[in-house]
Amino acid sequence: MKLNQKQIQHIANLARLELTEEELKKYSNQLSDILSYINQLKEADTTN
Repeated sequence: MKLNQKQIQHIANLARLELTEEELKKYSNQLSDILSYINQLKEADTTN
């Protein structure tokens, strides 16, 4: 799942964080990578 900067800004506002444009770009990529990894984990076979 790819998050855009608008979504990151919304999350930051909910957390009452003030982020710079540079931080928005950085966190957009980082959170997108984390969510992609979580999706991979969800698809892993966990039987047995």
